[in-house]
Amino acid sequence: MWGQYAAYDKKGKDNLHLYLNSYQHHTSVGGSMEFKISEKVGVGVGLQHEFNPLRGRWERQYLMYPVFYQGKGFRISAY
Repeated sequence: MWGQYAAYDKKGKDNLHLYLNSYQHHTSVGGSMEFKISEKVGVGVGLQHEFNPLRGRWERQYLMYPVFYQGKGFRISAY
């Protein structure tokens, strides 16, 4: 699970950080789980809700990513 919050004024009209970084996550919350399919391969699935201040609403994003296990206690995730 993860989350991040940024404070906005009225719809972000005076927030310079918003306009300079409009493609970065500002306010979001989500979580994911990984499922081990075999000893070396797995899959991760998750969901994230991100607030889009330009539209004034929350947008849902689905996550699905591969996981590769390389030995004891080490893994490589594509997310």
